[in-house]
Amino acid sequence: MPFGLRPSVAAGMASLFSLFGGIVMLAAGATDTFVRWSAGQAIVLWFAWLVAWMLVTRASSAAGFPQIHAWIYRVLDVAFIAALAYSPAQAFLGKKARLPGIASLTERMLTGTIR
Repeated sequence: MPFGLRPSVAAGMASLFSLFGGIVMLAAGATDTFVRWSAGQAIVLWFAWLVAWMLVTRASSAAGFPQIHAWIYRVLDVAFIAALAYSPAQAFLGKKARLPGIASLTERMLTGTIR
């Protein structure tokens, strides 16, 4: 286990600190599949949020009306914060959180490392 933590604590920390937590737990040599899953999902969630923000920014600037799309940013932020609240809470309880859309991307990313 990374840093001698219990799997639920390591998975919760990975989920709680999103990109940074996921990278740290994977780099620290997480061997437990639950911890690897939570760390991978945290990384994928952060990148999905970043890509969504970039796409909305590009679309709103191309349309020439950046203020009209401001509500989309709020929806993205609320969804990201909700995922950041739900995922660590489930991980600290020892349950595997499967976020819609993010879980399938995580499975593709971790193919071959989770059985």
